Amino acid sequence: MFRFTLFKVFFLGFLCYAHSQPSKNHNQIAFQPTGPSVQTHRLFDDSLSSSFLIFVRDSVAEHFHRSHTEQVIILEGMADMLLGDKALKVLPGDIIYIPQGTRHSAKVTSQGPLKLISIQAPYFDGTDRVIKTAY
Repeated sequence: MFRFTLFKVFFLGFLCYAHSQPSKNHNQIAFQPTGPSVQTHRLFDDSLSSSFLIFVRDSVAEHFHRSHTEQVIILEGMADMLLGDKALKVLPGDIIYIPQGTRHSAKVTSQGPLKLISIQAPYFDGTDRVIKTAY
């Protein structure tokens, strides 16, 4: 009984917190054709995770992350992706899990930019990204 009540209190607290976060609609954020090749827009974050809407015009350089994992959801566009030693063709609807320390890169193959949501845990501040030239 106590565990169930404690769970209900925790769950209701979580729902209140989740509903207090402002909604962001990725369809309201547009790619800027004259902007940088990779355009990043922070959607949400806390100490446990970060999420971003990312547009890629040409490519993402090969890199890995020392201290976090990443999940990528492809919304629009197509790309050839390197994930560790595997070569993938990514399409809208694909969900890619990138374990901590796994090198990855992407080369856009569609006419328009690659549009994706990136969810990273724990919180991502960019300091653990290691570009290929550094290893």
